[in-house]
Amino acid sequence: MTTSTYLPTTFADAIACVQQFALQVFDRQIGKKQLYYHNREHIQQVQQRSDRILFTDKN
Repeated sequence: MTTSTYLPTTFADAIACVQQFALQVFDRQIGKKQLYYHNREHIQQVQQRSDRILFTDKN
C-alpha cells in the first residue's frame, strides 16, 4: 500500500493511512535526531494512557 495509489474507502481506513504516514515520519525523525526517549514504545504508552483517560471519563 502506498499513499499515492491507495484511496481509503471508509473513515477508519483514512485514519489508519494518516496514522501510518505519521509513524513513518516519526521513525525518520527518531533516527535523524537520535531521539532515545521519544520512540514507538513511548507513543504506545501515551496512547494507552490517553485511552484510559478517555474511557474512564465516559463511564
